[in-house]
Amino acid sequence: MFKKNTKPYSQTTSTVIDELDNFQKKLHMTSIEALVLMDIGVLPKDDAAKQKALLTHELSHAIENILNGMTAQEAIDKMLGDEQEED
Repeated sequence: MFKKNTKPYSQTTSTVIDELDNFQKKLHMTSIEALVLMDIGVLPKDDAAKQKALLTHELSHAIENILNGMTAQEAIDKMLGDEQEED
C-alpha cells in the first residue's frame, strides 16, 4: 500500500510553494508528452489513457491558477467551465 511519510516536517511555506510549482510543471509536461506521443503513434491510442492525460493536463492548469492567486473554488469553476464549453 502506501508508505507513511516518516520524514520530519521541515519545509517552509516558500519551499512547499516551490515544490507545488515544480509538481504543476511536471504534471503539465507529462500530460502534453503523453498526448503528443499518442497522436504520433509512439504510444497506443488508448481512450482511457488519453482521458487520463487530458484530466492531468486540466488539473495542472487548475494548480497553476491557484499558484497565480485564484481560490480553489475559482480554479475548479474555471476548469469545469472550460470543460462545459468544449461539449
